[in-house]
Amino acid sequence: MKIAFPDPVETARVIAPSVAPLGSTIEVGWDGPGEDDDYIGIGKVGATGADA
Repeated sequence: MKIAFPDPVETARVIAPSVAPLGSTIEVGWDGPGEDDDYIGIGKVGATGADA
């Protein structure tokens, strides 16, 4: 038995530079649906939990 799922559709994206110099200020944007609990956060690469 096989189940076919529809291809995922992109519903949102973060707009930001792919790289930036250390200590620089960057502009970050959001394009897509906005819900009350949506947010943009930053953290160290590979960090999890409170280390992020």
